[in-house]
This record gives sequence, C-alpha cells and structure tokens, in this order.
Amino acid sequence: MAINLIYSYSLIENENSSLYLGYSLGLNYYKLKGSYTRTANGDLSGGVFNYAYNRKKRFGLGLLIEYELKQIISKRFSTSIKINPELTAFDKFGTRGGQLPWAIGWLNFSIGLKYKLCDKYNPEK
Repeated sequence: MAINLIYSYSLIENENSSLYLGYSLGLNYYKLKGSYTRTANGDLSGGVFNYAYNRKKRFGLGLLIEYELKQIISKRFSTSIKINPELTAFDKFGTRGGQLPWAIGWLNFSIGLKYKLCDKYNPEK
C-alpha cells in the first residue's frame, strides 16, 4: 500500500496537448512473504529459504513525466500517458549491510481518461 503526493510543472501547454514534468513523494507499507531456492556454489550450500518482511512508513522519491492529449470526445475529456519511476527506502536511506535490500525501485506506467470538472479560466462553463 502506498500514499503518494505528486506535483508537476507544465513544460508545454497548448490547446491540443500538454507535457508535464514533476516529482512524487510517497509513504509506503510493505508486507512481503515468500521463498527462494539457492543452488550450491563453491563453499555455500544450497537450499530453500523463506522470508517475511513487514515494513511500515517507508519513504519514497520519484519523478513524473506525463503527456496529455486534450479534447478527445468533448472539451472536458482528455487522455494521458504517465511514466513514474520511484525509489523507495526499504530501510533508512543510506544504510547498508545485512541480507535486506536498502531500497526498491519501481516503474509505474499508466494510461488514463480525464474529465475536467470546470474550466480554470471560465468556471461557469
């Protein structure tokens, strides 16, 4: 589960399309459970190892690139494509050591349909 705050700047804004660049701050909660098999390698013996991680309130930083194509059905409908890579701390940022990873990388990709509730220059429309 994650809670994200996203802020973006409009790089290109015209009547038919927009391009946004921004960042995201996230608060993440993990509950991971599973197992992995390690094969024998030199001095290390193989076997099946189980893991269970519970991490709460892990901070994440990300970037955002979004392209919006306006007025597809009417003036209020638009489509958007968004790419949002994020790096989330599994433990505290900068800590090392142990078998746990210190960070997890994510790449979110989304395609969406948007509806404008009001026109920002003319709220009555």
